[in-house]
Amino acid sequence: MFKRICKSVCVLLAVTVVMLSAFCVNVSAVSAKSSIGLTNKTPKVDSTVTVTVTFVIDTKMQAIEGTLKYDSSKLQYVSAGGDFTSNAKEGSIGFLTTGNSDRFSEEYTFKVIAEGNALVSLSGKCSDGTNEYTVDPSSYTIKISGTQTNNDTTEQDTNSNTKAALKSIKVAAGTLTPAFKENITEYTVVVPYTQTDGLLTCVTLDKSAKVSVEGDRELKVGLNKRTIVVVASNGETRRYNVTFNRLDENGNDITVGQEDAAGVVIDQKEFVIVQDIASVSIPKGFSLSSVQYGEEEIAAYIDATGKITIVYLKAKDESEEGFYLLENDNFTKFSYIECAEVTYIIKEDSTVSPNGFYKSTCELNGVKIPCFKYTSNEYADFIVVSAVATNGGEGYYRYDFKENTMQRYSEFISGVIGTEEEEASVVTEPIRLTAVVLTVIFALGVIALIVLIIIKLCSRKKINDEIIEEGYTIEMSSDTPEEEE
Repeated sequence: MFKRICKSVCVLLAVTVVMLSAFCVNVSAVSAKSSIGLTNKTPKVDSTVTVTVTFVIDTKMQAIEGTLKYDSSKLQYVSAGGDFTSNAKEGSIGFLTTGNSDRFSEEYTFKVIAEGNALVSLSGKCSDGTNEYTVDPSSYTIKISGTQTNNDTTEQDTNSNTKAALKSIKVAAGTLTPAFKENITEYTVVVPYTQTDGLLTCVTLDKSAKVSVEGDRELKVGLNKRTIVVVASNGETRRYNVTFNRLDENGNDITVGQEDAAGVVIDQKEFVIVQDIASVSIPKGFSLSSVQYGEEEIAAYIDATGKITIVYLKAKDESEEGFYLLENDNFTKFSYIECAEVTYIIKEDSTVSPNGFYKSTCELNGVKIPCFKYTSNEYADFIVVSAVATNGGEGYYRYDFKENTMQRYSEFISGVIGTEEEEASVVTEPIRLTAVVLTVIFALGVIALIVLIIIKLCSRKKINDEIIEEGYTIEMSSDTPEEEE
């Protein structure tokens, strides 16, 4: 009898352990994955390709945000479809959506503008209203083939030269400077404002050479760099750079003086200060002025209070450009939010998150800005930022994504300061400490109960043995039926 009871207790203990293990596994992790799909896996130049981005999570989420990056030298963004709120710029598309779902999907359509391999990559994060989780990133290389019949034209010479070189370069408008020579690889072309097409036509020395063209064909006012890449049949490669300088609508060259402009180095990258940005949208609340930078007087934009100064910088390699905040002769990326006629300049903040908030970032105007997010999913459409306004206000503000409104939030740090939560940096996110503690307490309680039952049973058997030794008889029940006489 005692052995049978012990066996039952062991089975109960094993079942309890399995249940606890399953419980711990179930609550300890969240899996969030992304994927990229294509409607046309082998597109050709001048065709279109639709890229489908998908997020799959093993539990329902209140919000998800992410970024789809693409090779803008080969793909041109056309449109988006679905329920995502998308913010597209050259080479990158940011998106944000809210809801209560474990699956999010969106389609983006691109026009193929050049042949070669075009990499698209997807990353993001999701939130259940309390915690944030990093989505497992994904990428895909689109292999583009076909001759650029309606883009840049490549004519092949008929000789057998295997040299990676061109025999000629022709442009749709303007004149190459200097005149073309096989060994000269840097050229400039000045074109009028009405010329928006940077078409290039070239002839190769090697009839088997492969040619591709990098850079946007559509010309903007100012400098536009396009590169002809020649790969000979023996593997030799050479690059010819053609820089188009498109004049403005008044026939003025906006690049005059830029070569001698003050240089700026930010994160080991060289920038120049752009003096004339007629084609760029100025943030609200700023007006053109000038400031002293080093020994030069440079063009700058100052807010109504005179406290905030921004300058337009352009990387020498033309990889990026935009407004930068100028403070004490130092430049930092200009992170801002525009609401009505006021621009709010976002500041880094070292304050510990108050109860009900955690530190995070979100992407606005193509720049990641530091912010505080609510732990409750009821406020998934809001963030709190530390900012300086062009109307003179400074402090904490609450921004509403849906309404695009900003409100002062002076009571933000007046409450009790709580423990700061950290954003997830891996796909599998540990649960909060509270859940772990409750699980351990529950497990210990079950084990203690089982031990008490075993002690009780052993005590009872000992008492029965003592009674039998004193000469008393105890009627024992049996599972075996009595035999009939």
